[in-house]
Amino acid sequence: GAQISSILKLFKKGNLSELKKSLLSFFEYIESCNRFEKYWDIVNRLDCSNDLEIKLALWWLINYEVLIEDANSNNLNFKIIYHEKISENTNQTARKIFEFCQLSFDKQSEKYLQVSSMMNNNLNSPLNTTRNSKSYYKHMIKNVDKNIQYKIRKVISQKDVITDISNFYSAYL
Repeated sequence: GAQISSILKLFKKGNLSELKKSLLSFFEYIESCNRFEKYWDIVNRLDCSNDLEIKLALWWLINYEVLIEDANSNNLNFKIIYHEKISENTNQTARKIFEFCQLSFDKQSEKYLQVSSMMNNNLNSPLNTTRNSKSYYKHMIKNVDKNIQYKIRKVISQKDVITDISNFYSAYL
């Protein structure tokens, strides 16, 4: 939700014009590509061909699903780490990431994580990298426009396309 809101703000500023332009024909592209056959009925049920927010939500979900499918089909060694897991238990999750990558988690890394997770008074500053991670993402998700939240729910509720992400997202809205 926060990512979709951010992209929409960038669209309003005239940025990401290639993405915005490609979304104009996004539903048609999905319907013409056999790889996306499982989404065809969703596109027809949504019937929101002029709704940029719906298209953007579906684009976001499909991109993540394709990334996971491609990693699996190519037998890549990967692990999905949710931002929320990192936020809720930074050191433990970071240790697992380092271990997965076969790197040592030293005192410098631990110290950096502690400093970067400390609270800063200006949560909305684009330069603020020292946020209270445990509450920041919840704050940002709750501040996503209610209309966008509704549209995201509308997209992810159409089918069990991305169960993991949709179940997670629904739990925080």
